Amino acid sequence: MAKALPFAVMAVLGGGLMAYFNRSEGQGSLPALLLVIPLFGVLIVIGLSRALNMQKTILESYRFSIDEHYVRRKQNNTPDINIPLGEISAIVKHPNGNIIIKGRSANDIIGIFAQTEDYGRLESRLSEVMPIVQKTHVPFFQRFQILLLIPVMLLMAGIFIAENIIVVGTCGIVLLGVLGWSFFIIKKDRNLDEKTRKASRWIVLVMASIVGIMYLKLTGKS
Repeated sequence: MAKALPFAVMAVLGGGLMAYFNRSEGQGSLPALLLVIPLFGVLIVIGLSRALNMQKTILESYRFSIDEHYVRRKQNNTPDINIPLGEISAIVKHPNGNIIIKGRSANDIIGIFAQTEDYGRLESRLSEVMPIVQKTHVPFFQRFQILLLIPVMLLMAGIFIAENIIVVGTCGIVLLGVLGWSFFIIKKDRNLDEKTRKASRWIVLVMASIVGIMYLKLTGKS
């Protein structure tokens, strides 16, 4: 939740300010905006709290095992992942102690948390399958993920605030590509719970609204 909250706050503030500066003459007011932003902020915090509790329940159900033929991961509300030992392409240990097992397919990924029971024994057993690659640093954008939100906010601003059709069209196409890619990644990620995967349908609604805004602005009907 600590990581998600800054994204949510920036999204609410960004969306509210876009709506305020993009409103027609005589419509909207700063007091109304100051009422709407805190309201949406509270709703988002409540939603994030519920998501955190659900995630905690899912993590508590995490089970990892390794036998003569497979590494297996079982977890509530997520598809089981079974990777044959012969199809493991890499085993990577991150600075925080978490271990990532990668199969041949991009969707075959199993994570082992540093807090997992019998972690030492599992690490030793995995090292027998293949050498474990030790990562010594965390990539910049992984440490500062919130920075990834900045270009997205700029693209949204280009769609909702700009009047130049070239700016609107360019920002719209890029943002639709980013959202479409995100939707595809979420749907394919077998480490996400079913509820999160279903919630990704909202991305389609956002994409539809962007297409609508682009149509109105590019045809001069806005």
